Amino acid sequence: MRAFQAPSPSRVQVSRVYLQRPSQTLRLVTVAAAPAEATHRAAPTEIIRANTMRAFLLKLASPEPLFDFLAPTGWDAQWVDGITRDICRMPEGDDVAKADAAIKFLTGLGLRNRDVENMASSCKPILRVPEPQLRAVVDYLTAQGLSDAALQNFLVRNPQLLTYVPEGDVLTKGRAKASVEVAPAGDGSVGARVHVWRDDARVSEIGIGAWSWGDSSGYWGYNKSYGQSDNLEAFKAAMEAGATFLDTAEVYGFGNSERFIREFSASTGLEPDVATKFGPLPWRQSAGSLVKACKGSLERLGSQRVTLYLQHWPGFFFNAFANDAYIQGLADVVDQGLAQAVGVSNFNADRARGTSLACNQVQYSLLYRAPETNGVLEACREAGSTLVAYSPLCQGFLTGKYNAENKPSGVRGRNFSAAQYEELVRLLDLMRAVGAEEGDHTPAQIAINWLLCKGVLPIPGAKNAAQVQAIVGATGWRLSDGAVAELDKVSARVKSASGAPFENW
Repeated sequence: MRAFQAPSPSRVQVSRVYLQRPSQTLRLVTVAAAPAEATHRAAPTEIIRANTMRAFLLKLASPEPLFDFLAPTGWDAQWVDGITRDICRMPEGDDVAKADAAIKFLTGLGLRNRDVENMASSCKPILRVPEPQLRAVVDYLTAQGLSDAALQNFLVRNPQLLTYVPEGDVLTKGRAKASVEVAPAGDGSVGARVHVWRDDARVSEIGIGAWSWGDSSGYWGYNKSYGQSDNLEAFKAAMEAGATFLDTAEVYGFGNSERFIREFSASTGLEPDVATKFGPLPWRQSAGSLVKACKGSLERLGSQRVTLYLQHWPGFFFNAFANDAYIQGLADVVDQGLAQAVGVSNFNADRARGTSLACNQVQYSLLYRAPETNGVLEACREAGSTLVAYSPLCQGFLTGKYNAENKPSGVRGRNFSAAQYEELVRLLDLMRAVGAEEGDHTPAQIAINWLLCKGVLPIPGAKNAAQVQAIVGATGWRLSDGAVAELDKVSARVKSASGAPFENW
């Protein structure tokens, strides 16, 4: 059963209140300009535009003939397969013409054929945006001061903004808003910083995960390799560096993580933006149980309201039927002023698609790229919501400190096979080389910055101040397009890390 079904008549009014009052965390993406290539592959826009092609499309009963027709154009086979299936679902010839006009417009801006291909792959709705709307967005970006080269690079990194509409000094999409600030990128080129939000909920471009703070499960080695004083120093370092978004949950340390944040905030006078999460345990089967859990978290945090409140995973087995009630509970949390924004975690694309929730928090890293292929990243972009990436360092495996001879202690040491460790060495070698070329950055910083380049909000965990300082070093700059492409290619050859089972529920 999908979580986001239409509410029953008894819940319509409350659900409407929720849908009219969503909030969203801030996603910041910094894009440095890069010169466009002088030559481009010929785009197949003429093929799609041809009257004979339109007639052919309208007669199709399956995508296979269209795939065979488009494959010789030189476009990537996987992309051709995806786009033909999308086109075949378009009911009218006008939709085909709209896709054709969008492709023609984008290639007319000087974008490479491969760029348009990647943009449409990550945000398919742009092929259904009318050309006047596309032109209006481009005019808005140009008016902000983006040069032609910077504009091309910006659109490649942020294709979802083409689905927005200019409105005054911002771009809008439903209840989501985006603004663009153009500034020097630090390397002599011009870059742009994008702010995406709903209402007034905004957080730093990276967060700090507090899963390990006060952990009582033995998974992270609390009170062995680190303790509460280390967590306090991590808290101070994060606040001082501006990484004020802290991610916790009621199940982390059975409440210790939340209590630590309260104690740290009280002792330092520093107030973070906190995200915490509701665990849909088997005996919790109502909207009221979620609201009660939120109030319990607020008590442990010593706060009247959190910035973000999430459902930690979808209900399953005993409470699979309760997912609609949990969404109702999130609505009640907003209505009662207990959270500024609400979202979900570990939801698959089908569950998350079409909602007005602030975010979906899922595992995403160079060693776990499933959100790119399972539809989760695309669903977030379509909804104008934020993908929050947990385990962006794959629980330390992307820091470079672990290998086949030096494995993490406990359960984490069994997460990788001997073959995966061998593949990991090649990826880490590339990350070190990229780090040296891009400005003496560590593998951990490369891993986090790669996610920032993907337009998501990473929340790497940190036990102490040194780890926070290393994390913060991933901000204020961006990998080159070539580095991102090479990391994409090499990481794709490494066998994926294990994902959370929740994603398949």
